[in-house]
Amino acid sequence: MERQVADLLAQRKSTALRMVMAQLLELSIAFSRARDHARVTLRESKLPAVLRHCEAMDVELGDELTRLQSLLGSVSTFAVAQEGEAQQRFNMLAAAAAAGLGLPALILSLYGADIYLPFTWDKAWRALAPIAGVLTLAAGIILHRMPGRTTAKHYLAALGLITGLISVLLIAGFLAP
Repeated sequence: MERQVADLLAQRKSTALRMVMAQLLELSIAFSRARDHARVTLRESKLPAVLRHCEAMDVELGDELTRLQSLLGSVSTFAVAQEGEAQQRFNMLAAAAAAGLGLPALILSLYGADIYLPFTWDKAWRALAPIAGVLTLAAGIILHRMPGRTTAKHYLAALGLITGLISVLLIAGFLAP
């Protein structure tokens, strides 16, 4: 169990955290029941060998329960931190989207988009290049500052989203009256 938790923390495996916590809890319950059985046997037995054996089991199971509960507490803390990191990622992505769409929209609303609409190929690149630039810059900054590891997959997903958005704006510009 400790190895699974270490692998999760180091992101070597993609085991579900919920499964590890469930396994830790089940193991803790099993140890607790075994310790209870050892205590009952200790109270009811009159044989010295059984008494020594049950006392040793009680002590060892108590130690293991302490370790398991400590590990469970650590995993719970990790789960809270992981949830906070996911929320921070979402907030940063929302900020990037707001900046990437809001700034060009503000500029177009101040200066008007009527001179660009309907799009021709000559007008389209002049209208969409600043939007693509701001979106790319915002996505790059956000991905660079995002907590955790940022992989090439994240950059490709951001590039795909930017391309999709620019494509939608391009089509909308050509279809504008």
